[in-house]
Amino acid sequence: MLPLAHATFGWVFVIFGVAPHGGALDVGVDVVGWLAIAWAWHRLLVVEPSFAAARTVALVGAATALVRLLPGPEPLLVVAQVVAVAVVAAAVVTGAAALMRAATTHGSRLVAAQASFLRWAAVGVLLIEGLAGLGSFAVPDLTDLVRSAAALGLGFAAWFTVLQLVSAWRLRRGRPRA
Repeated sequence: MLPLAHATFGWVFVIFGVAPHGGALDVGVDVVGWLAIAWAWHRLLVVEPSFAAARTVALVGAATALVRLLPGPEPLLVVAQVVAVAVVAAAVVTGAAALMRAATTHGSRLVAAQASFLRWAAVGVLLIEGLAGLGSFAVPDLTDLVRSAAALGLGFAAWFTVLQLVSAWRLRRGRPRA
């Protein structure tokens, strides 16, 4: 299986595995997804070295998912959830940047343009999640903004998943790489 297709399956698990106060099954699905993404991006290091940063973020995602299993006070669980959705956005940022570089190198302008847009959109979502997450401790009403940004981040992750699947299909069909 092509690494991008492998990453696509991992993203599907991550998107459906990020749920507030998820149990062991939810966290397990999330961890499997993150590890699949990390493995796929590790295999893509030969195509584009910047997949190393993306792989590291995916491994942080797996570790963050495991933290959600620890018992703790409600504020700690909220912080773990905010970090979990922030890692999704960070993974889109680093993965899309690496995919954009690979697509540019191999002459796939459409994939490069889509990846560039997703990278910068995910940066915006990451900033909103971070600032609203920090501000929600002072102003509890900001938790709705965190939830909205998390939903938007998951939407961008879904878009990125489709982009990786299309890119994998293009590779299989013998079109320009990436």
